[in-house]
Amino acid sequence: MRLHTPFALLGAALLVLVGPPLLGPGSDSDTGTRIPGLRLMVPNTPGGGYDITARTAAKDAEEAGLTGDVEVFNLPGAGGTVGLTRLVGERGNGRLAMSMGLGVVGAVHTNKTPSTLTDTTPIARLTEEQDIVVVGKDSPYRTIQDLLAAWRKDPGKLPVGGGSRPADPTTSPPC
Repeated sequence: MRLHTPFALLGAALLVLVGPPLLGPGSDSDTGTRIPGLRLMVPNTPGGGYDITARTAAKDAEEAGLTGDVEVFNLPGAGGTVGLTRLVGERGNGRLAMSMGLGVVGAVHTNKTPSTLTDTTPIARLTEEQDIVVVGKDSPYRTIQDLLAAWRKDPGKLPVGGGSRPADPTTSPPC
């Protein structure tokens, strides 16, 4: 069966991957058809990509009858690492999940946080983040191979810039 919308995919991923560990006592636990008490933490301010993804997944799960009300809440700070630290601190809480992406990966490295992604268990990929590499119109580089060859030859000579905040992997080369 083919899923026809991204929303259906989000709901299905949430059900299949988040559902089993969250089933427990609740009004519908005898049927095993609902996920009671699910809370989705967004480690950034409202309105961004993580927030929209979490709220869309929650809405789809609710509309599909997979859950009761899902609480989506924001806990911004330090590029998402405040939320990550909270998630890790609530180890064993099977009703708390976090929506995150590459920015948190970079923030963990940049901020040198004690909590890392190795302290968590990834359970679903709801979106995929694309990155691109561009050069100026008059650049001598015409392919990624040209650019990499120049970088390998003299890394300190090749200027690099990014369009994201410092915690993002696009500006954190070690990530």
